[in-house]
Amino acid sequence: MSEEDKQPKLEFDDKETDLKSSLSKVIRALTLTAWGLFILSLVIFHYARPELEWGILRYFDIPVRTFWLISLLTWLKVVLLACVAFSCYAIYLNYQAGANHFRFNLYLLATVSIVFFTLLWV
Repeated sequence: MSEEDKQPKLEFDDKETDLKSSLSKVIRALTLTAWGLFILSLVIFHYARPELEWGILRYFDIPVRTFWLISLLTWLKVVLLACVAFSCYAIYLNYQAGANHFRFNLYLLATVSIVFFTLLWV
């Protein structure tokens, strides 16, 4: 008999391992979604902000948009809130799973998104 045959397999351990691996996949999917939303928010920010007024544009009297696009600004706030929600939920699931991974990137993403949203709100 080999070593594996001597030790009885507990079904509870297998279920717990399956639960942790599936929870790890969910956390990974939430993390990727949150980072994708953050990149989307950067793109929306680029198009929503006022255009930069360069000296050459002033010299040739080329008109420049000096105001925020309100519709895109609204979408930017919604996407940032979704980013915060996804990252906080992933942090919560990671804590509940008792994982050994700290996942610093989720804390950083949540903090940066909250600061970005706060600066837009003011």
